[in-house]
Amino acid sequence: MKAIRVLPVIALLGACSAWPQGSYVSVSDGDAHVLAPDIANYVSRTLPSGSYVSLEGAGKNDPIAQRLTLDLRSDGVEEAPGGHKVQYIAAPMQDGVFLRVTIDGTQGGSRFYTREGGNLDPAGPMMVATQ
Repeated sequence: MKAIRVLPVIALLGACSAWPQGSYVSVSDGDAHVLAPDIANYVSRTLPSGSYVSLEGAGKNDPIAQRLTLDLRSDGVEEAPGGHKVQYIAAPMQDGVFLRVTIDGTQGGSRFYTREGGNLDPAGPMMVATQ
């Protein structure tokens, strides 16, 4: 019986380690106004000063990408070809949104946001994993 309880955890951990090509976003414009500044803050705190990034947005309908460019710039991080590759996943989950950010595929930060009265609020600190 214990083995059956462990299998979902193992499956979840395996899914977390697999990273799709590019970014994936399935959130609203309103959510993007909360998520983009958090992504920019994480990236600017993680990279050395003066670093450049190359954003891998989720495509033309990505509500985070345009806002993220402005937020990164205000945090002192510019975009340039060949910069550190930044990818993100923003996906709705029960009563909130899950955000995961990677830089060059080796560093990751994730955070869950709860939805209270239509607004997103961080449910805790950015959790960081490094290899």
